[in-house]
Amino acid sequence: MAQLKSNSNTNTGKLFIKAPEISSNEEFSYSSQVDIWSLGVTLYYLCTKQFQYQGKTLSEIKKQDQTAYISLNGQYKVFEPLLNKMLQFNPALRIDALQVLCEVCKINNEPVNKHLEIEEQKQSYPDTTSFNEGQTTFALTIRSTNAFVNEIIQKLGDFDFQPKPKYTDKIKRIAQPMIILENGEKYEGECDVDSNVRDGKGRNIYADGSLYDGYWRNDKANGRGRLIHANGDVYEGEWKDDKTDGFGKYYHIDGSCYEGHWKEDKQHGHGKETWPDGACYEGEYKEGKKDGYGKFSWADGSTYQGQFHDNNIEGEGVYTWADHRQYNGKWVNNKMHGTGVFTWADGRKYVGQYFDDKKQGQGVFQWPDGRQYDGSWYNGKQHGFGTYTTTKGETKKGEWKDGKRVRWLSGNQDNDAGDNIPDAQ
Repeated sequence: MAQLKSNSNTNTGKLFIKAPEISSNEEFSYSSQVDIWSLGVTLYYLCTKQFQYQGKTLSEIKKQDQTAYISLNGQYKVFEPLLNKMLQFNPALRIDALQVLCEVCKINNEPVNKHLEIEEQKQSYPDTTSFNEGQTTFALTIRSTNAFVNEIIQKLGDFDFQPKPKYTDKIKRIAQPMIILENGEKYEGECDVDSNVRDGKGRNIYADGSLYDGYWRNDKANGRGRLIHANGDVYEGEWKDDKTDGFGKYYHIDGSCYEGHWKEDKQHGHGKETWPDGACYEGEYKEGKKDGYGKFSWADGSTYQGQFHDNNIEGEGVYTWADHRQYNGKWVNNKMHGTGVFTWADGRKYVGQYFDDKKQGQGVFQWPDGRQYDGSWYNGKQHGFGTYTTTKGETKKGEWKDGKRVRWLSGNQDNDAGDNIPDAQ
């Protein structure tokens, strides 16, 4: 029969399966489309148990009327559209082999890629001699169905499988060509001979196109490996039972990166995280969140060094702003809360209590020129009774409300300006 994209002038086949373009008494040239016609006739025979339609061969029917429509009955009706596409009189209008495959897959409600991959496997591995038992080195050649993932592989280069694990088990491993798993995943690499599951070095392509290169144990990713996600994120490091576990690096497609320890797919232990804008955190993590001691540096130059809990600033710590303000004290849920010391670049200083990010309770505020207020605060302002010290060292007791002095308790006259403390935030 004619091969794809080739022509033939050999007159073969029985009369009732010959394509209309074939004539026994004149020169002709035909392509692989004659095979599609013959396949269509075969399909018709399988559905009807006969080669004739209305007393004539299918070729005769089409020669008399090129638009004639071949009908099927009963359970075979589902093949009728496909049959008539295969039995087009004009070979240029006849569907090709790939289109036939697509139509059959549509009828059977199954993915066409599955069949294409099997054919690709046959062509790539005409035999299994290159995957001999006991083989220690072999190439991983299957590619992802996600073009973006393949581009990333080209940029990163092949995964470095060295050093190879030092196995202490007695598992007999053999390298195999690509296999397609029941869940649609594709795997190429070493398998356990006895249990026939993934075990050893291999490449796995998931249903969404994500690709894993690395080591396997008992059908799960275990040991060192690299996973390129379908969205472009990349993790390279240690695995345990299909989860990131141990030391590894995770690169996000947006440019952010985490390098550190993992436990059951979550950041856990010491690690360092960076962002494209220059922000950085280095410290302790617990179950995927910042928890414990760490240092966070923001893009504007601000920093915090101290305790974190549940991804928030909480506990004892020092926050330094880009304009050199600084707070050293207690925090709750990212806010100054409890006792602390706040200083300004110009020399001002507050030592006392905070509540919900504002001065509240007892506290002492000092100016660079020696003035001081020691007393009660509420909602960030002097409020209640307090003692004011002048630049000359004289003290006055008074009462304040919402940051304004109400009266002097000692009866002294107000002869010192600037005794109202501006907002320190």
